[in-house]
Order: sequence, then structure tokens, then C-alpha cells
Amino acid sequence: MSIENISVSLRAWHRDGEHEPAAALLSQLAITPSDGVQRAESPGVPRIQLISLSSDEFVGQDEPSEAFAAALKAGFLNAARWMAKQPTDVSRSLHTDDLLADVFIGAWIDSDQMDLILPPEFLAECARHGLPVTLITND
Repeated sequence: MSIENISVSLRAWHRDGEHEPAAALLSQLAITPSDGVQRAESPGVPRIQLISLSSDEFVGQDEPSEAFAAALKAGFLNAARWMAKQPTDVSRSLHTDDLLADVFIGAWIDSDQMDLILPPEFLAECARHGLPVTLITND
């Protein structure tokens, strides 16, 4: 398996490093317990955790790589459904001269290659909200 851990989040920040303006806007996005996403309570850039998976969660399965890939796809589709319920006026407010926002994908890989499929439903919602996708892995 090439991806060991992956985290996908909607994040926002103010150009000068202040977190409050972006956090206030992100707080306007509706999240219910059944949405499968959550507000990140840790310090740093304000964000909404869309997906968090570790390959360790699938070690005991017959086909751990396939199970991980299926769970990741389900996570992206769930994130797309949640994003589809959100009004674009809030996400568009995150794109001002002073605020920045994106969907951040952070992955830890165990080799120099990884396979990552972003479903079109997820990409369409990113586009609808004007959110670029940023991907960073270890080297």
C-alpha cells in the first residue's frame, strides 16, 4: 500500500496569520453528527476535517489496500455530499483579498509513488465553492 495516512480538510486563513476571521466564516458552515465531517479543534489553521484514514485501520482485512481505497473513495463522496449542502456565499466569502481557503490533502506515503483518485463529484463541489485542491506528501 503506498498511502499510509491521509487527511483531507477544508481550511481557511487570513493572509496576516490571524485565525479569527476565517474561523468565524467556517463556523457558518452547517455540520450535523450524521455528516461524517467535523470541525478541527486543534490549534493552527481553522479547518473542517473531511477525511482522516490510516492504513493501520485495514490491516486485518483480506485485501487491506482495496479496503483502504474503498474507504477513501467513500470519504471523498461523503465530503462531496456535505459540500453540496453548503451555500456558496460562505465559501466565496473565504476568497477575499485578505482570506484564503483550499481543500488540503496531506498524505504520508511509504514509497515514491502513490495512487490517488479524486472522484468527479468531489472535484465538482470544490469547483462550485471556488476551492483549489492542495496535495502535499512526505518526500
